[in-house]
Amino acid sequence: MVTAAAGLTLLALLGGVAYAVWAARQRNKPVSKARRFKHALSRMIDEPHKVAKSEPTVPEKILAAAGTAAATILVKKMMERAFDTAGRQRPANRA
Repeated sequence: MVTAAAGLTLLALLGGVAYAVWAARQRNKPVSKARRFKHALSRMIDEPHKVAKSEPTVPEKILAAAGTAAATILVKKMMERAFDTAGRQRPANRA
């Protein structure tokens, strides 16, 4: 019974892989690509507001500003630390 279940599981896995390969080949055919492109164009024409947003929302703007500020502070601290470390490693008397 266990052998039959293992064999059935293996057969199902191999069948799934074979189907995935076949489906990928079907998707790459020019006719299929044209059909998907036509479908995408019709969706864009029907609902253009879902294709791309014209402006970011206020929370998105606030989040972007906060992220930029945090990144700036982080990079500044890292640069200060790197220059301090590099300054300490050089000898004091340079000729």
